[in-house]
Amino acid sequence: MATKRMLSKEITESDAFLEMPTSSQALYFHLNLNADDEGFVDAPNKVARNCGANRDDLNILLIKNFIIAFANGVIVIVHWKIHNWIRKDRIKGTNYIELKNLLFLEENDTYTKDENPTARKVSKICQTNVRQETDKCPKNVNIEQTSLDQSSLEQSSIDQSSLEEMSDEIDDDDSLEKIVDVFEQEITNVTLTEEDKKEILNLLDDLPEDMIIKAILQASPYKPKSWNYIKVILDSCVKDGVKEKLNFNNNKSKNSKTGKYDDVYKN
Repeated sequence: MATKRMLSKEITESDAFLEMPTSSQALYFHLNLNADDEGFVDAPNKVARNCGANRDDLNILLIKNFIIAFANGVIVIVHWKIHNWIRKDRIKGTNYIELKNLLFLEENDTYTKDENPTARKVSKICQTNVRQETDKCPKNVNIEQTSLDQSSLEQSSIDQSSLEEMSDEIDDDDSLEKIVDVFEQEITNVTLTEEDKKEILNLLDDLPEDMIIKAILQASPYKPKSWNYIKVILDSCVKDGVKEKLNFNNNKSKNSKTGKYDDVYKN
């Protein structure tokens, strides 16, 4: 379960929310912090006690339709998907699958237990992934699962046509977030500075994120003491002509992330 959560002012600054007692509002914030990646909270009474709220505050949230309660005591945040929409490659599915199967998702992305013509069964919704910005499952898209071998840093085979279609949907912010995550997992003794992140964004103007990730994995066993170590690897690859081997299409914009990079790091 993630340790960071987002809250939408669309909900927390609405009249319905602000008209509640401050203790109920505080409880709502704490419930969001303690929810799993799909908005379920398994011990709402414990959360209430820990933040100085009580059962009445839970009842107010229930009556005001900010939460949905189930018979086993578990609750779900009604506006969870307005606050947080977690990508498929990062989400940890809820343990309450049976309860999830009882829910529908309204057109405004709120949970409901009421079946109606505008609501979709939650269990049939395709969660978005890193290259997909919609919850409508794509048809006939063949993308093979990629893997990174830390010892050889070989890129697995990817269906090139599918990659070209979807690569334009990845913006630099998403790429930066993914690269920072890999860096923090692989090189735990270094904290990236804001200047380092700006430098990564500059690199993304010319290099695909996969190549930068490969460089991080290559550097990881040597326990580098700064981002500069990885940048040296990338600079060396560019000087040795690796960038040309990527087969970039010169007719595309400089932010295009397409190109071949199989065998980039093969010995």
